[in-house]
Amino acid sequence: MSRLHNPWASIVVVLLIGCEFPDDPVRLTDVMMDSSTGSTLHWPTGEEELELERADVLVNATATRRLDCVTPLELDVLFIGNSYTFTLNLPEMVARLGSEAGVTIHASALTRRNARLEYHLAQAITTETITEHAWDFVVLQGHSLDPIDNLDDFLAAGEALVDTIEQSGARPLLYETWAYKEGEATYETDPDTGGTPAAMQQLIREGYRSLAKSTGAPIAPVGDIWKRTLADHPTIELFDPDFQHPNLNGVYLTANVFFSVLTRMTPMGHVGVPPEGISNEDAVALQAEAARAIHWKCRPKRNSGRIDRR
Repeated sequence: MSRLHNPWASIVVVLLIGCEFPDDPVRLTDVMMDSSTGSTLHWPTGEEELELERADVLVNATATRRLDCVTPLELDVLFIGNSYTFTLNLPEMVARLGSEAGVTIHASALTRRNARLEYHLAQAITTETITEHAWDFVVLQGHSLDPIDNLDDFLAAGEALVDTIEQSGARPLLYETWAYKEGEATYETDPDTGGTPAAMQQLIREGYRSLAKSTGAPIAPVGDIWKRTLADHPTIELFDPDFQHPNLNGVYLTANVFFSVLTRMTPMGHVGVPPEGISNEDAVALQAEAARAIHWKCRPKRNSGRIDRR
């Protein structure tokens, strides 16, 4: 694939694909960001000593064997999910972060509001999109309640999608979502959530880890990092007023988690000025939290110099 050399170049193409829900179609979005800038790795004092929770990113020997700590020059990434993926165009933000760090990320998204993994599995466009392009990663994001009230179907559909992804030559990546904000009405109406954000997050974590264990697919621990961020920085609001979806801070945090997992480098010292509406202080705090998603084996030693690249 040819490399462009125009930092901040951005191409956004939106295709509306009709289906049996004409008022809310599957949406295939392509985003490409390119930058030819180099990057020198920076790591805050003591940051490399921070421990990830066990199995946050890589959960078993199969996934560990896939671990590659080399930062790529270019990535093709497909996101499959719902509004947790298309709200404020998460794939575009991931691509922009890559551009700022000198990594060209071609990010596409196949989304439908409220879609569960079994919905995507049943759509012909899903298989076609996965198999007709040479993706590096395909990200799978289930419904926020999938691991709670739909676990069997979530696991079955996830396993089938991972199989299709691996047969295509791409690498699957599981997008672990976050619990609803405290006070959200579902905690009262659906006792299966556990009634609290902590209980709901535990159920989500267990569901994604079960899928990771059965497939060997790594996890982008977005939900766990949201939980940690909310505890560490209670003044930084991550939620939209609906208490479920992310606001700009939440999408920025999520994008930085994916940047960290996909590139295996910390966003701190690599990504640039945050989007308008996020202060520099908050951006640094969110980047630091997101950097916890880097597998400990890929964390650089202090003053380790430039990153090896393909």
